[in-house]
Amino acid sequence: MTTQNYRLYSLTNYYLSSLQKGLQTAHVVSEMASKEHANAFTRPVKKAFRQWTDEDKTIIMLNGGNNANIKEWAKYFEKFSDRYPTAWFQEDDDSLAGAYTAAGIVLPWAVYSGNGVGADAELYEKLSKLSLAV
Repeated sequence: MTTQNYRLYSLTNYYLSSLQKGLQTAHVVSEMASKEHANAFTRPVKKAFRQWTDEDKTIIMLNGGNNANIKEWAKYFEKFSDRYPTAWFQEDDDSLAGAYTAAGIVLPWAVYSGNGVGADAELYEKLSKLSLAV
């Protein structure tokens, strides 16, 4: 076991039920797994994702706001995709008219403990202002 710990932060659409928020988070994990399988992750990102899936497994679901907010979070998380696993999920047009239902990022302890610098510190600040998804 390594000393670095990771957590998945899933920002879910507040219009969904608690059960649906969990299911949409599962979709985000599936999207990350698809990226990992397709070698879309850099080596360090792949290593972080595998550690999270193999050892850490902690998921924090936060209230990400509405469709437009989740879309913004997905774009924002993409700025970190060269360092951390990121993914988002969007329903198809027939299900929820293409609504963004969840966006996720796997973060190391250095970020989620508030010890990050620069963009990581900004990310922590933004996430720490969100409430838990209920």
